[in-house]
Amino acid sequence: MEFITTNDGVYPFIISPKFLIPKFSKSISPEDIGIYPVDKPKEPKYRTTPGDTLAGISLLIIWICFPFGIMMTIFVEDKGGGPIMLLISLFAFLYQRLQNGWGKLIENENSIIRNNYNSKLHEWKTYQNEIKRIQSINSDQEKLESFYTNERNHALKNIIQHSSFVSKKGASELPFIDRLKRKMIEINQIQSWKSKIEIIDNGGIIPKFHFPTSENYRPYQPDILLKCTNSGMYFDIEIDEPYTLEKKQPIHYINEKNNSYSDEKRDFEIIQSNWVVIRFCEEQIIKYPEKCISLILLSIKFFNQQIPNLSFNIFVARMILDGPPEVNRWTKSESLVLSFKKYREKYLNKMM
Repeated sequence: MEFITTNDGVYPFIISPKFLIPKFSKSISPEDIGIYPVDKPKEPKYRTTPGDTLAGISLLIIWICFPFGIMMTIFVEDKGGGPIMLLISLFAFLYQRLQNGWGKLIENENSIIRNNYNSKLHEWKTYQNEIKRIQSINSDQEKLESFYTNERNHALKNIIQHSSFVSKKGASELPFIDRLKRKMIEINQIQSWKSKIEIIDNGGIIPKFHFPTSENYRPYQPDILLKCTNSGMYFDIEIDEPYTLEKKQPIHYINEKNNSYSDEKRDFEIIQSNWVVIRFCEEQIIKYPEKCISLILLSIKFFNQQIPNLSFNIFVARMILDGPPEVNRWTKSESLVLSFKKYREKYLNKMM
C-alpha cells in the first residue's frame, strides 16, 4: 500500500494511506491510480528448424535405400553393396528422429517466447486503454470530481472496524484524554462540523494484525482511538515516551535495524486498515495539550475534506503553525541519556 507521511524525524507527525489524502489537482496522472508506463514489446525472433527439403531427402533415402539394401543382401552375390545401403538408410532414419526431436524442442521454446510476447503486448494495450480513459476523465471536470469521489468512497468502505479491548492508560494520558473529551463534546455541538467524533474509551484493536512480543502475541492497542461517525474514519493517536519509568528501558526509539518492535512496522500495519496515525511525544501533550488538540482537530477536518482546497503541503505548514513545538525523535542511546538525566520525571513532576 502507498502511504504518505509528514516529517517523521520529529514529533508530531502523521502517517496515512495515500488515497485518503484529499485531491484538489486539476487532473489525474496514471501514477495516482497505480498505473505505470509500459513499453511496447518488440516482435520476437523465433528459432528456426532445418527446412522441409532436408527432411524430405532423408525420408526419400530411407524409402529407397532400405528395401534395396535388403534385396541386395539377399539376392546379390556381392554382399558389400547391401549393408552399405542399409547403413545409409539407418543414418537417414536417425537423422529423421533427431530432427523431429529438435523440431519439437524448438517449437516449445518458440511457444514460450510467443506467450511472453502476447502477455507483454496485452499489458501494453491495457496501459494504452487506461491512458485513454484518464485523458477522457481529465477532459471533463465533472468526470474528474466523480472519479475522486468514487475512489475515496471505495477507500472508506474498506476501513477495518475496531473491536473491543480494555487498554491501560498511563498517568500522562488520562488528563489529556479528559481534556480531549471535553473538547469533543464542545465540537460535536457545533453544527458546522460535518463529522461527529467519538472517543473509543475501551481501546481499539485491529484483529487482522498481531505483533510478536517475547513469547506471546498481543493485538495492537492505540493509546487513544477516535472515530468520525459520519465518514467512518479512524484516527489512532499515539503518545510516545522515551523510556519506561519503572525499569528505565528505552522505548519508541528510531534507527535500530534489529528492533522487531519498532513503531515504523506497527504504523505500517495499522494503515493497512486505512486508519490515520498521529504521533505525539509525551512531553508535548503535557506542556502543550491545547496545541496538540488543535492539531488533532485540524487533521480530522483535513482528512474529512472540511477545509476547501487545502492541499497536503499547506496542511503540513498549518501543522507547524497550529501544533505544538517540534521535538526530535530519539535513538536508543539518546533514550538512555534521557533516562540517566531523569528527563521524563522532571516534566511529569511539573504536571503533578
